[in-house]
This record gives sequence, structure tokens and C-alpha cells, in this order.
Amino acid sequence: MKNLKKAKKHLKKIREIIALNPPPIYKMSKDEIIKKLRETREQIWEEKVALRH
Repeated sequence: MKNLKKAKKHLKKIREIIALNPPPIYKMSKDEIIKKLRETREQIWEEKVALRH
């Protein structure tokens, strides 16, 4: 029971923080999100390849 109350309190705090400063993804269109995800995936892939060589 104590852990459940603690978890709910923590979740409430996280939601309040996000409400004050929402992530940029909340302001993006679906196409912009997909574009950003693809760019990020490319960057990660390039980093992985660079580490192997």
C-alpha cells in the first residue's frame, strides 16, 4: 500500500513537471515526428557503425 501511494505521488509530480514544460514532440505534427524519428535513427546507426570501425 505504501509503495502504491508513493508511486501515485511520483506520477503526479512527473505530470506537473511535464505540464509546465511540455516536450517539443507535443507541438509537432505527425509528419514532423516521423521525420525527426528517422533523423534520430540515422544518427544512432552512424554512431554504431563508427564504433565498429
